[in-house]
Amino acid sequence: MNIAGAGIIGTFFHAPTRDKLEVLENVLIRVDEHGTITDIHPAGDSMRTLVEAELGDRLHRLPDGHYGLPGLVDLHIHAPQYPQLGLALDEPLEVWLQKYTFPLEARYADLDFAREHYSVLVEDLLATGTTTALYFATQHEAATKLLADICIEKGQRALVGKVVMDDPAACPDYYRDDSAASAVTETRAVIDHIRSHPDNGAGRVLPVITPRFIPSCTDEALTGLGGERAEAGERFVGAGRDETRGDH
Repeated sequence: MNIAGAGIIGTFFHAPTRDKLEVLENVLIRVDEHGTITDIHPAGDSMRTLVEAELGDRLHRLPDGHYGLPGLVDLHIHAPQYPQLGLALDEPLEVWLQKYTFPLEARYADLDFAREHYSVLVEDLLATGTTTALYFATQHEAATKLLADICIEKGQRALVGKVVMDDPAACPDYYRDDSAASAVTETRAVIDHIRSHPDNGAGRVLPVITPRFIPSCTDEALTGLGGERAEAGERFVGAGRDETRGDH
């Protein structure tokens, strides 16, 4: 259902404040061409009949037993880890990373592999109501751009970051940035790609500066990312912190 420039009649739930749930029964919600709700007409509203007539075949009705809910927002998703969902969660973090996670994430250098699994992830999240997601991608510039492209293509609001991990003391030889300088340069390339994407004029997908977590980055990389944030005017930074006792 394309609701841009349309109207929907049905029952909707939302929470206008943290401690209040509101049910809007049998209302007409009107949406502009940008997907923004412009007005709500309850049953008996004198304007509703006029709005229904104006919308014509752009008026949709939710089927019986269907309800409208606000989209879910997930602020921490490691997108490449979806294929191993629920695997080896009994392992300590460092074992889980080195034995399972880093080998899987390294495979996203293959863009065919990346496209297959990123597409499934975004489609599954949208199908279960997650309309906004903040994604940690991998350290691969091309695959991170691809994840942003897929979000734009499928209509998910997203914040996407190329993971920076350049410290050889914490990151395996087969899966890390070549240098602090290359990590910062590739981060900027991802930012520019997302900002200039021809189908992202409304800014539904945004870039995020993403040091994986402090132990994965050299001081040089962190300093460079801080400078990039200031220079590029980026508002968003995402990183892992205090996930296990060993992080302290």
